[in-house]
Amino acid sequence: MKKITNPEQMLNIRKNTHLFLLQNPNYFGTLSDKELVKKYLPVFQNPEHTYYESLGCVSYNPDAQKLDAVVHLKRETGYSGNACQGGSREYVRFYVDYHNNGTWTDEGAAFVGVYDRNFPEDLCYNVELKITPKLRHCCDDAPVLPKVRAILSWNTIPPANQPNWHPVWGAVKDAYVQIAPRKDWLCLFHNIFNIANIKAADLVKLKEPKILAAIENAHPQLKDLQASAAPELSVTELKKLYGKHVEDHRLLAKTLASTSFNVMETQLPVELALLNIDWESVNDFYMEPKFNTTYEEVRCVSLNKDQSELHAVVEIKKDTGYSGGLCTKGSQEYVAFYMDFGSGWVYMGTSSGNVHDIPGASKHDLWYDISLPVNLDKYRKEWCAVGKAKVKAILSWNTPPPANSPNYTAHWGDWEECYVEIKPLPKGVNPGNLFPFIEKLGGMVVTDIDSATGLATTSGGSSSLSGANKSPFDGRVELLGHLFNAGPNMKYRLILTEPGGAVGNLMTAQNIDTDFMGTITHHNLIPDADGWIDYLEFGGINIVGDLLANFYPAIEGKFKIAIEAKDALNNIYPGNEVTFMVDKRAPDVAIDITNGGGNCGVDFKPGDTIEGTYSIHDDYVSSFHIYMTPAKPGTWIEIDGVVVSSISLPTTVTSKSGTWKLHTTAGVTPTCGYNIRLDGYDRAIISSAYIGHGNPAIQGFCLNK
Repeated sequence: MKKITNPEQMLNIRKNTHLFLLQNPNYFGTLSDKELVKKYLPVFQNPEHTYYESLGCVSYNPDAQKLDAVVHLKRETGYSGNACQGGSREYVRFYVDYHNNGTWTDEGAAFVGVYDRNFPEDLCYNVELKITPKLRHCCDDAPVLPKVRAILSWNTIPPANQPNWHPVWGAVKDAYVQIAPRKDWLCLFHNIFNIANIKAADLVKLKEPKILAAIENAHPQLKDLQASAAPELSVTELKKLYGKHVEDHRLLAKTLASTSFNVMETQLPVELALLNIDWESVNDFYMEPKFNTTYEEVRCVSLNKDQSELHAVVEIKKDTGYSGGLCTKGSQEYVAFYMDFGSGWVYMGTSSGNVHDIPGASKHDLWYDISLPVNLDKYRKEWCAVGKAKVKAILSWNTPPPANSPNYTAHWGDWEECYVEIKPLPKGVNPGNLFPFIEKLGGMVVTDIDSATGLATTSGGSSSLSGANKSPFDGRVELLGHLFNAGPNMKYRLILTEPGGAVGNLMTAQNIDTDFMGTITHHNLIPDADGWIDYLEFGGINIVGDLLANFYPAIEGKFKIAIEAKDALNNIYPGNEVTFMVDKRAPDVAIDITNGGGNCGVDFKPGDTIEGTYSIHDDYVSSFHIYMTPAKPGTWIEIDGVVVSSISLPTTVTSKSGTWKLHTTAGVTPTCGYNIRLDGYDRAIISSAYIGHGNPAIQGFCLNK
């Protein structure tokens, strides 16, 4: 097997990776399937698979329910061109082993666009994925501490449901995390169910979402019962709980934060004098601050450039010492974020994450993500010019670090630094100018939407929804963007041109969330008579997700939407306009059985070949899949004489028809209840989240003995 021996050879191999894999899927020796390995022998050994990129921390945010990974970019080149040339993508697929028994759940994949740059510093990128945990317990049950696996792969999305897959360029990393306990009101009555001898499995069956929702709608106060019931343990209670297993100066950390140093017993509540606290050692600890990472440590810092969020990953190392278990308020891990854009540290804000005493945490360590939305518009350079900044995260347990103190030394915690990319401004936006701009529409960067046709195609390296190919839109069309360099009290409006030519302002109320130093506030913004909406992003307030509006098209055809801004003096600033096509129809599909008894035929027996015809039509047809339900081992499909069950169609095709054959197998039981099914899909982007209207066609049949 050949080896890569020098950087020039490595870069040449990397540029042609896809070509080599087309020739031989095991070209780099990454396949694990024994049968495929026999058929495809490896050609190149690549021990430097992390030469260009590697994985830093893998973590989870229990409150936001987001999996996170830090991707380190380690070279100036090797990423398929600069920002103007499209670049490439770093994909991360996440798996979760909820029971720690080797059974992995594929939670999905996320990515970040990367490109060549002209500076040598390593860069740290955050990649995150929102999930709905498959397993959650009440706070008084065993904690849910699953293993998470992240698979990083450059420019090739890791295949689904293959947790042992190895990338050609990239890495695999595991970490243990904590799933937040259930907080629904039913947990409060957990003991009642136990007394009634109702098992946990039965409790889950009782907890039907529709039943819960109906009860909560009738009694909204039930939603907050669990949170309000979580107590905050006093120092006396903590001392009794921990004994000598947790240091006195940690138990007193929060109390001392609001008390002068050189503590005397007379300065504190009477009950503390009875706890046999070694005040001399407490004073020594707090009079000479130095980082202490016995219990927690900040291990990675990064920027999610597409969400405009700073991230820090905190490692929790012990079972106890965090002010109580999951049924208490626990404690906070505070992180103060700073950025240096070239002229010294700038305080960006402080965020925190909730932690608790968790049995088993010290066995593997637990990894928590803490994030802070930031507005970096004024630091972004012109289109194509990639910027950089250094980020510092200062960790402090249970006491917020002071603002504007970039060299602060926390008593419990430490700090971490890394360089991050400041992405360029959109094309057409000049630094320093007040300019309203729609950056993304329907999940697509506007530069990936054809201004003539209104169809969207994902380009390499962009933050567009993956997989779009001359795609129209339907459902909820998200409009994301900024009023770049906006001042206070500004407004914006969206001007809509419908397919028939009618022009009007978007007048629907908009639900916008803002984030101020980690505090989320919900706003229902109603446009005024002229369509103007308050722009809330100013003075440290960030709009979550950069959401400007949601639009729900009611008709098909080509739309245009433009944005304008207005300042406090009623000066109006025109912005950009985006053309987009709307398609609201799923494909027309049909499937028929032509031999035996035809549709709903009963003249077949196990082992027979069933034949038929199919058709699919749509202006934006994408693919179709023909299969038997329920599936039976030994059956297989032919489409138009080729042994294949799925067909992808080029964008030039609007319809396809032909024949199919289903080869059944002997010994099939039961005899009836089978279907031949065709699922057809188009290329439409649905609700800014996924691609493809789907439509089925079904015919039933029997296999009589």
